[in-house]
Amino acid sequence: MYWAFHSACYLPQKLRKTQWTVAEVKEWSSKTKNSTWQGLLLYQGSDSVNHYFISRVMDEFVWFEIKTTELKIADTLPKKNKQLGYYYVDALKEFTKVKDY
Repeated sequence: MYWAFHSACYLPQKLRKTQWTVAEVKEWSSKTKNSTWQGLLLYQGSDSVNHYFISRVMDEFVWFEIKTTELKIADTLPKKNKQLGYYYVDALKEFTKVKDY
């Protein structure tokens, strides 16, 4: 059992889950409230299909893509490629902006 969990933590990014629902992200944020970024997500921008977020638990980054049809963001901005993101949001507070990056 330990081996299965341990090895899953080190999967390459292309094999990790990236497409999430709003409910899944809220559950994840609730479970990681005491982690490095306090369960916050860094908003990376949006395109016509997805909103993009990143967060960090200890030394592991987690990438989130949420369909634009499932989540409305008040301040949508184009997806950043060179910088990490724009601002932090709290998924448990309806993805509202909590502070700038």
